[in-house]
Amino acid sequence: MSMPTDTHRKHWVLLIMLLLTVAPPPASAGVSKTDWKPMFKGIDYSFGRRTPGQGDIYLQSVHVLRVDLQDPDIRFLHTRATTNHTYDVRETAANTVSAFVAETKVQVAINANFYDKNTPTDLNSPGLPVALTGLAISEGFVVSKQEDRDASASVLITTNNQVTFVHTNFPPTNTAGIYTAVSGSYPLVIRGVSVANDARSPIPELAPRTIIGASQDKRYLYLLAIDGRQSGWSDGAFDEDSADWCLQYDMYEATNLDGGGSTTMVMLDCLGQPVRVNRPSYVLARGRERYIGSHLGVFAKPLEGLIKDVQLTFRGNQATLKWNTTTEASSDVDFGSTTKYTTTVTSSPTPTTAHSIIFKDLLPDVPVFFRIRAQAGIIAEATASCFTPSSPPPARLVGFDQRWRYQTNKLDGQLWFETSYDDTGWLGEGPGLLYFDISPPGDTQVSPKGTELPAMNRSAGSPIRVATTYYFRTRFNHASATRPLSLTFSNYIDDGAVFYLNGREIQRVRMPQAPTVINWSTLANASNPSSECGGDAIASCPSVFQLTGNALTNLVQGINTLAAEVHNFNVNSPDVVFGSQILAVYPLEAPSDPPVLAIAIDGGQVRLSWTGSGFVLQEAGALSGAATEWLRVPAGNSSPVNIQAGSSPRFYRLIEP
Repeated sequence: MSMPTDTHRKHWVLLIMLLLTVAPPPASAGVSKTDWKPMFKGIDYSFGRRTPGQGDIYLQSVHVLRVDLQDPDIRFLHTRATTNHTYDVRETAANTVSAFVAETKVQVAINANFYDKNTPTDLNSPGLPVALTGLAISEGFVVSKQEDRDASASVLITTNNQVTFVHTNFPPTNTAGIYTAVSGSYPLVIRGVSVANDARSPIPELAPRTIIGASQDKRYLYLLAIDGRQSGWSDGAFDEDSADWCLQYDMYEATNLDGGGSTTMVMLDCLGQPVRVNRPSYVLARGRERYIGSHLGVFAKPLEGLIKDVQLTFRGNQATLKWNTTTEASSDVDFGSTTKYTTTVTSSPTPTTAHSIIFKDLLPDVPVFFRIRAQAGIIAEATASCFTPSSPPPARLVGFDQRWRYQTNKLDGQLWFETSYDDTGWLGEGPGLLYFDISPPGDTQVSPKGTELPAMNRSAGSPIRVATTYYFRTRFNHASATRPLSLTFSNYIDDGAVFYLNGREIQRVRMPQAPTVINWSTLANASNPSSECGGDAIASCPSVFQLTGNALTNLVQGINTLAAEVHNFNVNSPDVVFGSQILAVYPLEAPSDPPVLAIAIDGGQVRLSWTGSGFVLQEAGALSGAATEWLRVPAGNSSPVNIQAGSSPRFYRLIEP
């Protein structure tokens, strides 16, 4: 859920997150459940545990989401229809539950319908067309029709979140007005009574399970995931176990959805990234989630109670965090680069309803996790959030079309890479990319090819080969007095190279590692890995490395010398390619001093002036109450502004547009 930001810094994002920690109850025989913990507004979470003993045989770990259907901000989303949608052939595109959450930004999601009835084997990549089993509706569109009794236990949800359980949806029921629908294999609970029978179950396995249910008054919809196939954590469940868990959580209706390796429950964290709530067995077996065809997600608002109206505004490398409390309260903020908060700041030691702190010296792309704690008498509340400062656009210091001098003579023992070296006798200058390639013109793999390099042997009837090593030198201007946070080198190299900046070696690419001495006859120890590029320099696969920290100490303000030696993989190589681009990322700038607004009165004239630039003057008739409407002053874009004095008081302020 995106939080408000300054309009001129929309690339900053704040997302509210519950820091979800599942601590299993003590390992004693029987069933235990945690209290409901709010995750988002209208969505609560509970963890259940069944341990062997007292008649129970299996270990079970259960994750339950309770969705309040009376919350006006709750909205459901099933996987949308894929492009070129065709019923019973290509209805959705396969993806993981985590990818579904990341793409749609739902707050929570689970797997839903059974799928892929045309191809029963596991899908090996995302995006493949999938046919679902049973009725599925997404945003009012029927994605999959109910064509027979297979997977005909349907759950229908209207636009105003009225839920109906259809135990056998065949012949198909009327779906007019239905906004979301999913279907499972069979009901587990009907009108508060278990109808599960392991002896007659179509899925007679001890396996992970995914279940959807509802309370008797239909206020709550439940999403339940039982982990399985994980010794020491959770064995899985049979149908009768599943139904028992539904009754443990007061479900009046419940339906069995796709389970097994598909069982996955995911939430959106404060960085806008998916986080698994349960432990899918497929992840342990395959190292990733299963690509499935049906997902059910829930949109919800962030939590709001004593603490509300959380906002971030940004100026340079600082961020101001503001929030209100519904009653006067004291407040502290814990923050750090992880959820193990390392710093605490007291915002309001004296109870108040308006609170704020300033985060300083922010670094781009380094997340800040924070927790606001408020205390009002015996009422205490905390809310956890985070944000990530975005990097400013990188500055290009060297482009692929940079002009280089080059040489093929042996320079062993010479300091040809030093800034003071005289390269006026070298060949060039020529723009990149620099190359020699015997491939036909239409068969080029990288471009633009700017300068053809000399070959060693171009005699008629003899094999063409290039030099074992080519040397390159260029200069570039680094005008900023600020040292960058990083320099990213993106390179096209055939085959290996050693780079130098102002006489200092900075990187070896596919070359023997230091302290091996590199000379003219040293061969590259690899070409581009075939798994990445298929060999040689290819446009879709540049060789990238980055300099940070102390590796940047020899970058100077002004003219810098960049040198590189490119080595071939074998002495009879017929081609060579070299080009390099350098992008610099600089720290966020500290904000400038706030402006000073001055007022001078001369008779009936009022003159307002201010320091700095980029501000707009606004006026209002009052600082509070109904008259507090801030309006832009005509000609208030630049200082000074002359205003005719009036009989009623006026108030003025400066804002950044």
